[in-house]
Amino acid sequence: MKDKGVSTTGAVLVIILLAIVGFFGYNFYQGREAMYNIESEVTGAGIPDPGLTSVDIPIEIEFHNESNYDSPSFTASYDIYIGDEKIGEGNLPSIVVPAGRTETATQEITINYEDVGAGLVDVLQTGEFTVTVEGDFKTKVAFGLIPISRSFKSTYSF
Repeated sequence: MKDKGVSTTGAVLVIILLAIVGFFGYNFYQGREAMYNIESEVTGAGIPDPGLTSVDIPIEIEFHNESNYDSPSFTASYDIYIGDEKIGEGNLPSIVVPAGRTETATQEITINYEDVGAGLVDVLQTGEFTVTVEGDFKTKVAFGLIPISRSFKSTYSF
């Protein structure tokens, strides 16, 4: 009789272990699918506001989750370029993008003319240029145990 009790207990433990591993794996799959299906696009938030010594450029970035799963909470860090010249950096605090939805983040960048080349100042003052945002999404999936990082790049012409 003891043998049946041990085998029943062992079977129950195996079933519980398989359920935990399956649940963990499914959580990992959902988070990974969502993160690898998020598309980013710089949409622009308005017209640049040139001043005498600097220009303020509102940057609007949309994140669209094309997967069937809500994204895990993620952050983004990125560099901002006009042409080939880096003009600033940005960080997106924690954001969640529900399945099939779009979330928007806005950041205003102030560029001091003294920090950039004369050619770029002319471009900024005319208001006709392309902004490129390039960076990484970062999150942890599977109950916060496995880090995932994914690069993104988006451009917008003013």
